[in-house]
Amino acid sequence: MTRSIALALLAALAACATPPPEAVATPVGIVRADDTATARWIAAALQRAAERLERLAPAVAPPRVEVWVVADPGEGDEGVVGRAKRGPWSARWTLHVDADSGWAMVGHELFHARYQEHLRGWPPALIEGLADRFGLSDDILGDCVRMDRLMALARVRVPSMALEYRRHDGTQAGVIGAFSTTVTEGPPPLSLERVGELSASELVGLDYPERLYAYGVGYAAAQAWLGDEGVDVLPATPPRWSELPLGTAEELARRAEAEFGPERVHRWAVARFAGEIVRILREDVPGAVSVDEALATIEFWLTVDTGPKQPLEGDADFRELLELLWPLIEGDGGAAAAP
Repeated sequence: MTRSIALALLAALAACATPPPEAVATPVGIVRADDTATARWIAAALQRAAERLERLAPAVAPPRVEVWVVADPGEGDEGVVGRAKRGPWSARWTLHVDADSGWAMVGHELFHARYQEHLRGWPPALIEGLADRFGLSDDILGDCVRMDRLMALARVRVPSMALEYRRHDGTQAGVIGAFSTTVTEGPPPLSLERVGELSASELVGLDYPERLYAYGVGYAAAQAWLGDEGVDVLPATPPRWSELPLGTAEELARRAEAEFGPERVHRWAVARFAGEIVRILREDVPGAVSVDEALATIEFWLTVDTGPKQPLEGDADFRELLELLWPLIEGDGGAAAAP
């Protein structure tokens, strides 16, 4: 064995992380996480994503995948909540997602694994937009990621938010604040032309605000190319980036901001607290057997920016989120069924 080959093998071995301990097998692949409830939950999301992608043409052979639910799927890259990797000596893909975003994002990563060969040579930003369009979950958690893309594209201030909760018996209460930031404000950090020229490594290597903006442009590019209707066909060849009907950066920003109706911002804000809601209900309402029983014990309010404090009892978005999160709230003692 030559020295260069030996060094390459050592580097590859050093890069091999230890998989999470709990595993759930599905027809699509194995899901590994630190606890069984999370593994089951992401396994249900993986199967749903695979069913969505089965309807997409052209039909391709399903890839061999293994999903790892890890704390840092970006391996130090700020803001990266998912990554698809193919083994250097294997046809198997490892999809890394985190627990908070994994339900929405596992289909995005599965799209990358499934259509890598078909999309070889396409603009990477457009590929990311297509992965969002076809792979994101069709529910409140997927809508939250779509809203993130639009906010980055519009270059608007991300609202500050607060979630307040209190048990009816008064024994537990708290306020959680989040996302008071201006990271997306200001002029576009990249021209639209530059976004279209980025290689995959350049896209991943961008600073966090630039990468957010490029993902937003990619999402807009996919929508502009394929339209708003439910198109389930990937064309055989990519469009010329310069011929996409994107308009100017200012026009893109205005179109994105026009989608920020109060109802959509509210839905996004509710979803942003998904991880905290799971923790609160698991710790403060242990043993609840249903969403209704949990809500009979504890109540929540949401405040967005300087708006009024809104009770979440009876809120349709909040109810949808709780139903989706319930297998996690039940924990390892709950049922294995998909939500």
